[in-house]
Amino acid sequence: MAESVAAGKRLWMTEWFANRFGSPNAILAPLGVAKAIHYLFTSANVSAFVYWWPRLLVTDDKPNKVLWAIAHYSRFARPGWHLLEADSEPIKDVFLAAFSDPEGKALAIVVVNQGQEAQTLSLIPSPRKFGSLAVYRTSATENMQALKAIEATAGDVQATVPPQSITTFYGQTRE
Repeated sequence: MAESVAAGKRLWMTEWFANRFGSPNAILAPLGVAKAIHYLFTSANVSAFVYWWPRLLVTDDKPNKVLWAIAHYSRFARPGWHLLEADSEPIKDVFLAAFSDPEGKALAIVVVNQGQEAQTLSLIPSPRKFGSLAVYRTSATENMQALKAIEATAGDVQATVPPQSITTFYGQTRE
């Protein structure tokens, strides 16, 4: 893998599925998938994540929680976006990945809280100005639920994420 990265090749994770994490509708499976995707992007230099068994992402003709976990990355961090430098584990059991579009005008931050307690953290210090950040969450009771936006300004943006949840913060610069 290191040779591929050194040669400028892009790495894709393929032929992977979440059966080892349990039921696709219990929160532990999507949390496991989200942490795996987080690690692949932030530590393993992977540029694409392909879920090999797409039929396992639907249960009773409805998207299951594993699909919603993948959506936190795929719906907002689009092809061509790049990973931003950020503390990838700012708090024990909390994982953060921040992405920006090629022009630096849009930002997506995915926070996975595998812990048993809510955590308040700095999302990312940014000199860019955002009017607000849209918030989407998957938890035991939510499936990419749109929540109230948080106000953002230049500088440090603080947010609280509930236990055992995946939360995406998305916004565009005002500049």
